[in-house]
Amino acid sequence: MSIVFPSPNVLWIAAATFGALATGTVVRLAMLRGAAQDVARTRIDSLKTWWLVAVVIFAAALLGHTTTTLLFAVISVMSMREFLHLAPGITTDRRLSLAVYALIPLSYFWIWIGRPDVFVAFLPLAALMLASILSVTFGRIEGFVRQVGCATFGILLSGYLLAHAVLLWDLPPASNPVAGASGWFLFLLLLTEGNDIVQALIGRSIGKWRITPSVSPKKSWEGFLGGIATTTVLAAVLAPWLTPLDYFYAAAAGALIAVAGFSGDINLSAIKRDAGVKDSSHFLPGQGGVLDRVDSLTFSAPVFYYFVLFAA
Repeated sequence: MSIVFPSPNVLWIAAATFGALATGTVVRLAMLRGAAQDVARTRIDSLKTWWLVAVVIFAAALLGHTTTTLLFAVISVMSMREFLHLAPGITTDRRLSLAVYALIPLSYFWIWIGRPDVFVAFLPLAALMLASILSVTFGRIEGFVRQVGCATFGILLSGYLLAHAVLLWDLPPASNPVAGASGWFLFLLLLTEGNDIVQALIGRSIGKWRITPSVSPKKSWEGFLGGIATTTVLAAVLAPWLTPLDYFYAAAAGALIAVAGFSGDINLSAIKRDAGVKDSSHFLPGQGGVLDRVDSLTFSAPVFYYFVLFAA
C-alpha cells in the first residue's frame, strides 16, 4: 500500500469539507437543545456517522487504488450480507450464500489488477450462471426463480453497481490532469452524499408533495428538485478543483448524480418495504446499515463512471 500524494486542490477540498462538516455539527447541536432525548441521541449518532464517512472517503482518496478497492470490497460484502437478510428466501442454503459472497472479492480482484474490462463482463454473467447452476445442483427447485433472481439482484446491487466507484481509479491519468483519479472519486462521493443531505433537509423542512408515498413516504418533490438544483450548483463549484469538466458538463454530471442517487435511494426503500423493515441493519448509529448508506451510490456510481467514460 502506497500513499498517493494528492494535488493541492484535493487538500483544499478536504479542508473545506471538514470545515463545512464542523460548522454543520455546531449548528445541529445548537438546534438540538431542548429536543426530546431520543431525537437528540439519534441526531448526534447520525453526526458521528457522517464524520466517519468523511474520514473514510478522504482516507481512500489519499491511500489510492489498492486501499479503495479493498475498502469497497469489504463494503460490498457487508452490503450483500444485509441484502441477504432482506431477502431471506435465498439464505436457506448456506452453500449458495457462501458462493454468492465469494463472487464479490473475486470480482474486485479484476479491478485490483487493472482489468476493468474483465470485471464488467465477469460479474453479471457469473452471478446469474452460478446462482442458477448451484440451485439446480443443490436441488433447490421450489422457489427457483425467486432464489436465482434475488441472488443475482443482490450481487449486482451490492457488488457490480457499487464497484463502479472504484473503476474511476482505472481511468487513464490523462483523463483528469487537474486532480487525477482521486479527483473523479471525490467528485462522485461528495456530490452523492451532499445530494442525500440536501434532499433530506429540504424534505423535512418544507416537503409537502410526496413523490413516492407508497415506497418512501418522506420523499418529496421539494426535496428531489432542491437536491438536483443544489447538486448541480455544487458540481459546477467543485469541478474546476477536482476535474477537467467545463461548467456545462459539470452541471450535467451533477444533475445526473442527483437523479441517479435518488433512484438508488428509493430502490433500496422498495426492497426494505417489501421486507417489512425500516433499515437494512443497525451497523451505523443513526443511519441504519451499510446498505442504507451506499444506496444512492449504487446507482450514481455507474451513471457517473459511464458519463466520464463516454462524455468527458
